[in-house]
Amino acid sequence: MTHEEVILFMLENEYWIIKRDNLLTKELSNIISNKKYVQGFMNSALNSKSEKAITAAVTMYWLCYERIDLEKEFNKLIISPYHKSHQTLIKHLQDKLKYPSSVNYIKIALTSNFDYLQYTYSEDGVIAKWFSHALLAINTKASIDLIKEFTQSENLEINEEMKYRLSKITTSN
Repeated sequence: MTHEEVILFMLENEYWIIKRDNLLTKELSNIISNKKYVQGFMNSALNSKSEKAITAAVTMYWLCYERIDLEKEFNKLIISPYHKSHQTLIKHLQDKLKYPSSVNYIKIALTSNFDYLQYTYSEDGVIAKWFSHALLAINTKASIDLIKEFTQSENLEINEEMKYRLSKITTSN
């Protein structure tokens, strides 16, 4: 299957709502177990800036058996404006991944004015909360330093959220 055929197949069959164990085709199962193919697919989709392609890349990420090697692609997804899965990805980062490499991408997100997250209809403080939880879960010097840095943000909602998260760190130590 070509990248385009995989995208169309995944979108037509609503693969974002079914579990990988329920895949209907052996061919797609073989594709998502091929780490190099998945990385290439995700990078191609991210470079395309196509909402359909990137939505399919997010789907492929969730279906993929070996996500550990997709750290670079995951980080690009959390700042890509061409899909609508940011909150779920950030929660996954917080709960499972805790990638130290994500700190730089979170910084990009926090300085973005959250324009690409307007589809969530969330206030800046709510979005900042997603990222502050992820930074705390990553729990490296760099992630804590980023929380501290954004306590000085000109965006008062980000500023307040980071001050609150920082107070939780200092009161628990």
